[in-house]
Amino acid sequence: PKRSLEGSVNGIEFYNNTIPLMFKELFNLVSINRIVFKDELSFDDFLYTKEHQYNMDIEVSSKYEKNWKSKGIEFLNTNFNFNASLAIDSLECYGLKNVNNTIKRSNFEETKSSSRGPKFSGKKVKIAKLIHYIENFTSIPVIDLTNLKEEYDFELNWKFEEPSTLFSELNKFGLKLEKLDKKAEVEVMQIYRKKD
Repeated sequence: PKRSLEGSVNGIEFYNNTIPLMFKELFNLVSINRIVFKDELSFDDFLYTKEHQYNMDIEVSSKYEKNWKSKGIEFLNTNFNFNASLAIDSLECYGLKNVNNTIKRSNFEETKSSSRGPKFSGKKVKIAKLIHYIENFTSIPVIDLTNLKEEYDFELNWKFEEPSTLFSELNKFGLKLEKLDKKAEVEVMQIYRKKD
């Protein structure tokens, strides 16, 4: 879990997190679906057990407010036997498509969004916000094929035990989520063994 630190310009607290999950937060990775392991590593090397859990606090002054996350990445890359970096890779993906152009541009004055499990509420949000939400409930990345450039309103209320209800909720907005026939290039975070 993370939260802002009181009294700091920017900050983050990690409690009992694994190295990949700390890197994920610092790189602003959409979901764990975009973590790619190299050097024969896998999630099995970072099981959520005591020997793989760490605590870390990052607090920065105004001098570093624009690059405080990079300071955290630098610290992890320097002090552990594993490094991480962003890259582009070809992965199996879902595509979110606009199938009937029924979605209307938002009339709300300000952007608001909240999510709790299978419930998502967004007012005046970009389609990317919706995709980020969806990807946390899929096994592979989700890419935007909608060509929707404006801001929109969404209310999703589906059931974990019935994944098809997510598809039905998206359909109310003229959107369709389907697995692509070919791999697509997406931004990923690679984790690899530290080189000497």
